[in-house]
Amino acid sequence: MTALLIDLSVAVQRRAMYPGGHPSLASTEQRLLERLTTLLAERQLLAIGVARDQLVIDGIATEGRHQLLRALAERLHAHQIAGIKFLGGVTKSEIEELLVRVGRDPRGAEDRREPLSGVSSPPGHHVQLYRQAYERLALAEDDGSMPIAAPAVARGTQLWLELALAAMSAQDANVSADIDPTIMARAIEARAIEAHADGDAPAAAGGADAAVYNQVVAGHLMQIAGELRSTQGADTATLRDRVSTLVTALSPRAIEGLITMGGNLTQRRAFLSDATAGMGVDAVLALTAATASVAKRPISQPLVRVLTKLAGHAQRGTAHIRPAADLAFRDHVRELVDGWTAPDLTAAGYGDVLDTLTRPPSPDDAGPITSGVTQFCEPERLLEMCIDLRNASTPLWDAVGALIARGNIVALLDTLDKTPADNPLLGVIRTRIATQENLRRLLDSPAVDGQRIEDFARRVGAAATDVLLDALASAKTRTARRRLLDVLSRLGDSIGPALVRRLATAPWYVQRNLLVIVGALPTWPDGFSPLPYVSHTDARVRREALRVMFKRAETRVAGITAAIGDSDPQLARLGLDTALKECPPAVVPRLLQRIGEDSFPQELVALAVQVLAASRAASAMPCLCGLATRRGRFLKRESVAPRSPVVLAALTGLAANWPEHPRVAKLVASARRSSDAAIRTAAAPRQPSSTPKQNQRVSTPLEAAEAAS
Repeated sequence: MTALLIDLSVAVQRRAMYPGGHPSLASTEQRLLERLTTLLAERQLLAIGVARDQLVIDGIATEGRHQLLRALAERLHAHQIAGIKFLGGVTKSEIEELLVRVGRDPRGAEDRREPLSGVSSPPGHHVQLYRQAYERLALAEDDGSMPIAAPAVARGTQLWLELALAAMSAQDANVSADIDPTIMARAIEARAIEAHADGDAPAAAGGADAAVYNQVVAGHLMQIAGELRSTQGADTATLRDRVSTLVTALSPRAIEGLITMGGNLTQRRAFLSDATAGMGVDAVLALTAATASVAKRPISQPLVRVLTKLAGHAQRGTAHIRPAADLAFRDHVRELVDGWTAPDLTAAGYGDVLDTLTRPPSPDDAGPITSGVTQFCEPERLLEMCIDLRNASTPLWDAVGALIARGNIVALLDTLDKTPADNPLLGVIRTRIATQENLRRLLDSPAVDGQRIEDFARRVGAAATDVLLDALASAKTRTARRRLLDVLSRLGDSIGPALVRRLATAPWYVQRNLLVIVGALPTWPDGFSPLPYVSHTDARVRREALRVMFKRAETRVAGITAAIGDSDPQLARLGLDTALKECPPAVVPRLLQRIGEDSFPQELVALAVQVLAASRAASAMPCLCGLATRRGRFLKRESVAPRSPVVLAALTGLAANWPEHPRVAKLVASARRSSDAAIRTAAAPRQPSSTPKQNQRVSTPLEAAEAAS
């Protein structure tokens, strides 16, 4: 319904802005006509009531904060239109005629020449306008007619006159500010009887007209309640007395009819809250009882007695009792209204359902009894019940399927994890849901635990590898990649064939991750070799390939040799660190070559010398002597070179591994006579170097010398 009102407002605004024949008018009016045709196909008529700044349709009042609908209500009210009725069969020309009439400036002379009361559309017309009878409106202090919105009229008086005009629209008497509220009540009562001529079914013609005006009256009452709550003064006090008298003069049925037109439960609560703050206690009591009846929120008889007694004391009690009783009455009503948040299961509708269920079938009933169930058990509850009952019937699998389809596979697994292990349904459910598609759903779930992924993947079997590898290739965060790498590395050798299939053609970042997984496997997959990746263009891929080679004796020499010769300083250091723990003789030639070429980065030369000395290869001794010796310029005499990390590393290696060699003995003896304490420490006698233990850090010669000095 709100969409219809918005379309109508847009169409009116465009008709007011653009001349006839403008292209945008046709599309807007066609959309409005289609919307109306769709709604009228389900009903015979559609009525819209108009208040000053809001519309009422199907008993629902529009929000005053909705600027578009507020503007439409104000325009219709300025045109003195009380309501609009649409009948089935409405045509495009009738829509256009309505928009032309409403789109005109309401202050123009052309609009004032139109009839000002009753139904302003010809008989048989499918769009009928109900107009306010402003020509019958008179103020008590003025002998002549006066528009309701005249600047001299106070706000409270304006609201009262508008309510009176809506209530007396079917009467012949003039409407003035001092009209008797009981007369207005009788007019509303008569319209209530007309609107429900046959009990609960509105009459075809007159009932629809009365419903339009009842919507307008309800809208004005809601505005007055808000005004009474927010303002004070003599005019407001007069308005409060008049409205309270009007409400108490109405029958409960008439009040319920107006409340029904006053919106949904939220709007009714807001209206009753405003009325509680601003109207007299007798009117509040009548409105509370009617609203409770309409909203199916029964009030207990003891509470009704308390409220009635408090209302009596608030009106007729002594001077010191009335304020306290009035305050207590309004507090009780306010607390009662605040509790109207959920439907009461003992309301009439629930009782009707129970009566229908227990009533025996009549002889006219034919055919099988069909289910009247309109709501079903949530899949979470259904799953728990089936597991507790150990019932593996269709409802169990329906609940499982509903949870998975809804993206709640983690909730499903949580439920299974909390189930006692002796329940036989656990294995049945886990096996049935262990599919590649469900594994993808699990991986898409936020913050899923790695152990849960691993358990699920093991149930899926070999087919899970491709799913995990796809997820690894598309993972966006380091945490997600780390979790998937851990899971894949724990799945064992079964994932090897899938790794080999993807490795050669994968992007470099995927190749790096796959090499990490291969390095964690107990055995290499068939057909795998890390050698092609040692020469990869990306250093990160080379690093993982080298680490894989270091872990096996048959590839360690080739890996260390490749690392030492790598141009990347980090990979070269990785190779030297590995060789320092265990330097195979086959690595020495490559190491000598790089030291001789002086192609190591400066920070790695001392480490390379230390590795060379630890190898104890015969070819290493001349190189170390050359690094530790300085030859004189004239006599070409050899002496110990000045202190440096490289010299200290060479002297340490020579003293430890070749102390008996004549050239080494002479050089070491000269170093022991040096005035530099670090050189003397490096050349001190020591045991031959042995292979350091795995993962044990070896101090550099410079660190040892500085510590000694």
